[in-house]
Amino acid sequence: MFTPKNRNQRGINTRRVKLHPRDVRWHLGMRVTSPARTALDLAAHLPDRQLKRAIDQMRLSRTARLTLDQLRDVVVRYPRHPGANNIKRFLGITQEEPNRSGFEHEFDERRERRGLPRPVTNRVMYGFRVDKYFAQERVAVELDGPLHEDAFAEQDDGERDATLLEHGIETLRIKHKRWKQNPDREMDRLERILESRRRDRAA
Repeated sequence: MFTPKNRNQRGINTRRVKLHPRDVRWHLGMRVTSPARTALDLAAHLPDRQLKRAIDQMRLSRTARLTLDQLRDVVVRYPRHPGANNIKRFLGITQEEPNRSGFEHEFDERRERRGLPRPVTNRVMYGFRVDKYFAQERVAVELDGPLHEDAFAEQDDGERDATLLEHGIETLRIKHKRWKQNPDREMDRLERILESRRRDRAA
């Protein structure tokens, strides 16, 4: 958020900056910075993981509706901004679709630490949205959160898994409870499955 004038108040740091009209929005009667400009400013201060979570939330928000094109535009207009290089790095590795849950973020963080390949996120395949898809190995990973426990979900899961298998795609389904108990065990299992699929496809 910004104010028309630099108003010094105890405990609040203010600064004056000239903004492009594309970087200004009105929200609840107040002028605020656009989601893309907000992301640029945050990028100068947040660690990579927190920045990715913040950007994903803005991309999913019905209010913010941040797009990748808006991020590309803001770094072109402010190439010397302290956050510009971090945004460029984010754009270089991001998926076309953002993570939709904290579970997906946790999975990605552990996958990166393991050095496993980066999957496609939230791709719609054969009528179903797949949480994580390892294209080379043709393995789908479904991350079932704590609310994913009823009979209707099980029926939908069975149809989804059978449809993917019909097209040569195996599904690893990770329950949130199992993940919380031992995430390394789940990642070990995924690593073995990916390696097995690579061997089978090479044979």
